[in-house]
Order: sequence, then C-alpha cells, then structure tokens
Amino acid sequence: MSNEISISVLIPVYNVADKVEKCLSSLFDNDIIEKCEVIVVNDCSTDNSLEIIEDFLRKNPSCKIKLINHKKNMGLACARITAFSAAKGDYVICVDSDDWVEKTYLSDLYNLAVKTNADIVGCDAYVDFPNGKQIISHENLSESGRECIKNIFINKIHGYLWVKMFRRKLAAENNVVWIPNINMLEDVVFDVQLFYFAKKISYIEKPLYHYLQNSGSYMNSKVNLNKAEQLVSAMDFIQSFLLSNNDSELLESQKIEKLYTKLIILLGGTKEVRRKYISIWTDCNSRLKELNRSFFIKMILRASGKNEKLAWLLLESYLMAANLYRRMRKILDKK
Repeated sequence: MSNEISISVLIPVYNVADKVEKCLSSLFDNDIIEKCEVIVVNDCSTDNSLEIIEDFLRKNPSCKIKLINHKKNMGLACARITAFSAAKGDYVICVDSDDWVEKTYLSDLYNLAVKTNADIVGCDAYVDFPNGKQIISHENLSESGRECIKNIFINKIHGYLWVKMFRRKLAAENNVVWIPNINMLEDVVFDVQLFYFAKKISYIEKPLYHYLQNSGSYMNSKVNLNKAEQLVSAMDFIQSFLLSNNDSELLESQKIEKLYTKLIILLGGTKEVRRKYISIWTDCNSRLKELNRSFFIKMILRASGKNEKLAWLLLESYLMAANLYRRMRKILDKK
C-alpha cells in the first residue's frame, strides 16, 4: 500500500452517550489500530456524547481520533459525507457509534483485501439482543458486483456498510456518494453504486461486528411522511443511477426491492402516508410472486411495531387487492 494510513474508520455520533465509549474501546483494542485513523463526526448531539468522547481521549492519550463537530444537526448521511471527505486511508469502513467490534475486525478484513487485491471485502456480524444473539451471514457476497446488487435487491445481502471494507479510491474516483437527507436505505444507495464499479470482491466467513438491536431506534418506529419520503427518494436515486448507466437488467431486478419498500410504506405507514403513496410504483407488482412473505413480515414488524397477526392480515389483504387489480387490468386491456 502506498498510503501510510491503511484504514479510515468513519463513525457518525448522535446521542449515544451510553454506548459510544464501548464502541471506541473495542476499536482501539484492535491489533492494527496504529495503521488506522478514526474519524468521529459529532452531529450536534444533545446529550453528553461529546463529553464522553473527549473524556475517552483524555484517559487514553495514545488513541488518535480526528474529531469533527457539525455546527448543526445534518443527519447520518451528511455525517458520513463529512467523515469520508476527511479520510486518507487506502480502505474505508463505517462503524455505528452504538455498536462494537471484535479484536480482529480491522485486521481480518484488511489482510484479506490486500491478499486478494479486493475493492470490497465483507464479513459476517452478530445481532446482539438483550437475551442473546444471532449471526447475520454474508455468504452470498459474490465476486461479481452485479450479482451482489441483485442479491441486495432480493435481500440475500444486507445493505449494512459496517460489514464491508472498501477501497477509498473506488468510491472517490467513481463519485460514489451518500445523499443528504436520505437517512433510510442510505447504505443500500451507497452499496449499489459501490458494487457497480467494483472489480474484485472477497468475503471472510467470520462474525466480526456486533450490531445492537435497539427496538427504540429511528428505523424501528412507525413510517411517517418524512420516512416515507426518504424511502421513495432512495429508490428513485437508485433507479436514476441505473438508468444513467442504461442497465435494463438491474432496473428489472430493482423492482423486487421497490416492492418491499412500497409494502413497508403502505403497511407500516400512517394513514397520511398510505393516502399519498397508494398508487406508487405499480410496475413492481409484477414481482409479487417472488415476495418472501416470512422475511417481509419481519420487516413490517420492525418498521411499524405492529403485532404479528395484524402484519400478516395487512400483507394478505394487500396481496389479494393487488392480484384482483391485475386481473381486472387484463380484462379491461382485452376490451
């Protein structure tokens, strides 16, 4: 590697006073941290997150952190943009400030990237619940970026950036970006661009990251109008990106992702949301037969907090209505 800094670790921080110290401690316990830069962007936290970070630095003077304070709250996407703009590492990885990592998280991913000359390397992760944990596998990461995008669309690959270390120049030279004000599915927006330009992808079958499942998080509350608009903007950006590259095959594959997103909006949203978006993306209804219903129920429950019986009822009602609409359209089109 030509760069003195091997890895840039990007950490947006907003109101995580009870978790950020564990996050930082786990990172600085990594075995190649001396080859890394840790860039923390405090997005105007209203709790004492900033004081805890500064206190961590006082207690651990050998831990080098580039601390950047936003002058106003700008959201996750903008915090990552700020951090990435300051990055100098050969490779970049994003860490959420309420999570923590294994001791070989950085070295295992980086060493694999160097060994295979990969643009992107991925790993597995733990989902930590109050009463246990489960493993998120990324075995469907393929050496083909296009296949990875298809697997993202059908939810065989999770969008999470914290299990993917990527070459900084790959993103910088191809203008791969986060979109300001899109803080839902922002990882999927970034992933699609990143994988589109990647030439080599590698994977290590090892859980190295601990994702804290928080039932009170932004993602786990009801889909209001603001969230719905962000979800729609995310899908529209991906569609525009694929259109700009004249990629009809991936545009067709995106329909299943649009279908999942549409159902999250309609079934997990407020009445105002349903009224506004009831007729959105009718083209994606052609992929209804491919819907993984059990997986999708989990998404509805996560997005809206509805009980499981109600979620199943809502989904089955929508599917019946959509199928009836399709049949009526066929009849009308023949006349």
